[in-house]
Amino acid sequence: MLEAVHDGDDDGHVHPEEADATWTRPHDPAERRAAVERGVGVATAEALVDDHEVLDGVRPHVPHDAGERIDQEEAEQQRGGSEVQPIEETAQERGMFVVVTSAGFAPENERVVVGGLANRRVAGLIITPTSGDHSYLGRSPLRFPTVFVDRPPIQYDSDTVLADNEAGARVATMHLVGYGHRRIAFVGDRPHIYTTQLRYQGFRGAMLDAGVPVDDRLIRLDAVGTQNSTAAMTQLLDQSVTPTAVLSANARTSLGVVRALHQRDRTDIAHVSFDDFQAAESLNPPVTAIYQDPQRLGQRAAELLFDRLGGQTGPPRRVVLPVRLIVRGSGELSPPR
Repeated sequence: MLEAVHDGDDDGHVHPEEADATWTRPHDPAERRAAVERGVGVATAEALVDDHEVLDGVRPHVPHDAGERIDQEEAEQQRGGSEVQPIEETAQERGMFVVVTSAGFAPENERVVVGGLANRRVAGLIITPTSGDHSYLGRSPLRFPTVFVDRPPIQYDSDTVLADNEAGARVATMHLVGYGHRRIAFVGDRPHIYTTQLRYQGFRGAMLDAGVPVDDRLIRLDAVGTQNSTAAMTQLLDQSVTPTAVLSANARTSLGVVRALHQRDRTDIAHVSFDDFQAAESLNPPVTAIYQDPQRLGQRAAELLFDRLGGQTGPPRRVVLPVRLIVRGSGELSPPR
């Protein structure tokens, strides 16, 4: 997702024919400060996926089937809308406006979208990345501040706002251990994704600290999207060694886990979701979740961006925000005796 604050003379849209235009528009610090004083010419880009790049307002393209893509986009849009609101409010306070556009979930779309926004007079970008290389930002003849949200940049220095992924996974795992569980499954996204790495690391660390061995037969990674995570959880239920509890690594995998548990009428299995999702409170049992505040993420990202637009210098800043456990019922089930 990409958000961009634009000059009032611009229509604020990213036209497809301009998306791959050369980045040639000059934008030095003095010019940027003038734009801020006029309240125009600022663009923010925010990326909002457990495993894709967003630039305030831009979501990458998902190269999955249509059903899975819809599930992923619905889960991300819920959180993404909450992140965008404080960014828009911060911009409006400064007499600016934010344009939100989408690049889908595909890493290869990120550079094209950024280039298109740069040529629409963006003054800054807020990015939730999926790309594995952001060095192209440093090679651009344009210079504008960036803030990365949810995941840090790779091969590029930038201010970053993160949730405390490892600590949240530790809390969730210890919560399940505290209810007597030892056969705890982990269902996660692609293992190379920053958030998945830290959440899996937190899971394993908590199990180690509690003296509970991690059973690799209960680990499912690469469960990308709702359909794959449904299949992964179904496999766990069908094998000889079954879990009594499961930690799902993001909202999309959580939806798949819930679907599998309900299809098999196995709501006796304890479940904690890392990331809250819209239906979590309405299910039976309601889903216990690790909550990362999307509005706070967006607010801090906007604050960092406008600090830079206001002339603040210095090394890149890294802000890690705490998460919290929401107890609802599914994570408080004890294992069978």
